[in-house]
Amino acid sequence: MSEYHVQEGAFTPPSGWIDATVNTLKYEGPEGPVILTIARSRRTKSLELAADALLVDLRRRLPRYALEDKRAIVLDGAPAIETRVHFHYDDGPAIRRAVDTLVGDRHVILSCIGPESQATAVDDLFDKVVSTLRRRHPAGGATA
Repeated sequence: MSEYHVQEGAFTPPSGWIDATVNTLKYEGPEGPVILTIARSRRTKSLELAADALLVDLRRRLPRYALEDKRAIVLDGAPAIETRVHFHYDDGPAIRRAVDTLVGDRHVILSCIGPESQATAVDDLFDKVVSTLRRRHPAGGATA
């Protein structure tokens, strides 16, 4: 990784480091928070295998996990997989919408989670982000 960019600036990390950052935005809704997360990890599998591995992990970790929808989409011209999952959170039923995509050597997951009672807010936020997302294709570097 050559130069690494974050919102506040850029720096050159030591050789061999990979981008495994997580960005989180939070909206305090009237019935609980809605959280938008962008997570990155090193690409080790195809898009389909990476998305499936994450769903298996979620099924193992989330109480009352139920996959409602999984489908291939195009995200700003690139292949992606969108999922919708229901599960039980600390305070009750919750919803998670996510999209998995590959950017260079990274597996990138954009997810939006909130209480089931905030499903409209989760859907609105997720749909807005996915419809307005523009991918950056840095030459030799990584961006956060």
